[in-house]
Amino acid sequence: MQNAAKITAENFGRLSICEGKKPQTIAGTALFMVMLLQKDQRLNENELLDAISEVVEIGKPTIRECYCQAYQFRDQLLPEYMREKSRQNVSRSL
Repeated sequence: MQNAAKITAENFGRLSICEGKKPQTIAGTALFMVMLLQKDQRLNENELLDAISEVVEIGKPTIRECYCQAYQFRDQLLPEYMREKSRQNVSRSL
């Protein structure tokens, strides 16, 4: 999961998505995207967002805004091995 989040965060920069956002925002958004796809997810979306927001020290609205901007590019952002999961599982509405 950590590697998938790292690749996703790097792809934000490569694709110029959410430009001008703090690195913590990109990291939090990438982690949120990847963790939403985990089968053993024990937290609901809001609890997950709370936890990530606390760790990266960025507000939930900021991560949510970046996620909504990036959602349409998820197939380009996520590592190839996670793309099929994203088509089936990732929620657009927060």
